[in-house]
Amino acid sequence: MDEMIKGGMSVSKASKAVFDIDIRELSASDVVVGVLDGNSIDEGVAIELGFAYALEIQCIGLQTDIRRQLPYGNNPMVENILDVIHNNINELIVWASDYEKEKPSAKLVYLKQ
Repeated sequence: MDEMIKGGMSVSKASKAVFDIDIRELSASDVVVGVLDGNSIDEGVAIELGFAYALEIQCIGLQTDIRRQLPYGNNPMVENILDVIHNNINELIVWASDYEKEKPSAKLVYLKQ
């Protein structure tokens, strides 16, 4: 978005362009991986995961830190749309490698803050 704005695009048009690209890429995905690190999940990642879930796209989490807003874990609205939460990047890499071997034409999208 920064590059679009620096190139002369208005903030509102750049924002809409980023949104449209994001929705197009999510809609074409087979799996979405959301990074959940931080005290609370990034609002964009939360929306993207919810959108993917509504489209019945498989949702995976990566959470490498122990911070949570709730004393008992993740927000239930996030926790329950994820098929699995990997606690380190190596677990996720192994999972993704295995998944891509099983489904070589699959499109994985990684969401980060």
